[in-house]
Amino acid sequence: MARPLRIEYPNAIYHVLARDNAKQAIFHIEDDYRRMVDGLSKTVGRTGWEVFAYVWMPNHIQLNPVCGRRPLVSHPRDWPWSSYPGFCSKAKQADWIEYDDVLNAWQADQVPKVRKLSSLNATEAISIVAEYFGTTVESFQTRRTASVERDIAAWMAHRRTTSTVRELSDAFGLRHPDSVSNFIRRAEAAINQSANIANQIKHLNKLLSKTENRV
Repeated sequence: MARPLRIEYPNAIYHVLARDNAKQAIFHIEDDYRRMVDGLSKTVGRTGWEVFAYVWMPNHIQLNPVCGRRPLVSHPRDWPWSSYPGFCSKAKQADWIEYDDVLNAWQADQVPKVRKLSSLNATEAISIVAEYFGTTVESFQTRRTASVERDIAAWMAHRRTTSTVRELSDAFGLRHPDSVSNFIRRAEAAINQSANIANQIKHLNKLLSKTENRV
């Protein structure tokens, strides 16, 4: 069956996907990846394309190298053959990727500014909050009574990383994501009611930002 014709119009955004035949490798050695990056860079310069993101996988092109049964890396920033590292660190940006346009879109009114592409993962964020309060991640995972420190850790991890509530439930050793949702709601209420807690949030944001900048 023939593929439907591509709908084209000015300023459209396209997702270009290419994959192998019969799950065979497209890239065999690092030089293959480098040639692909170099070729795309030259094509962008010649055609005036605006590229928002890319990633080269061993046997196909996909959006996220962390997903799947056999992840290549633990975090997208660790996969060198994509544009993701440039969203986490300006030092790793390519001059032909439209980083600012993507980040500005993530920081629009409908998306919380702190939910931009983050170089932090949930474990790092929770660990920083635990250390700030003089406790441990293990205490967050084993404690079954209400804890404002744990609530704040959940709130910060949800705000400052791309982790979902379900993923955070695993980080806190919980069976159901509803518990993390309750942590987050309690934290928001505490922040709104306590100037001291609101001040602690400011300090924690600075600590997390420093950690992001070191990555």
